[in-house]
Amino acid sequence: MPVRPATLADADAIARLEAGEGSAWGRAAIELMLERGDDTVCCVACVDDVVVGYVLATAIVDEGEILMVRVAPEAQRRGLGRALMDAATATWRARGVTTGWLEVHVDNAAARALYGRLGWTEHGRRSAYYADGGDALILRLDC
Repeated sequence: MPVRPATLADADAIARLEAGEGSAWGRAAIELMLERGDDTVCCVACVDDVVVGYVLATAIVDEGEILMVRVAPEAQRRGLGRALMDAATATWRARGVTTGWLEVHVDNAAARALYGRLGWTEHGRRSAYYADGGDALILRLDC
């Protein structure tokens, strides 16, 4: 799969993907995360040299957290989400992370199914976590 570590040059493409989802994460926030260094994991998925997806995570001591993962609608159902998650967890393992965390909208069946296939398990719930009032499931991965 065409997944590689993100660079500052990818900030515009990542911000465009986020803007399409109505996210509060703008280019400046994404740049700050990319500049943080060793506690940030960011990979992009490309099709024909165009960024069509990304994962942004933290890796602090022995814990990691997936902050965002997106694949453009036109590039979904091609295994890119899995490839991005695999890249993030491989980076975590290389950095000594033993436990990963993420939140997923309770109604996001596709993401929940993917995470389940990757070994993520439910460890809690955040009520009314999302802007639409939806709950978030808290998922954990033992790396």
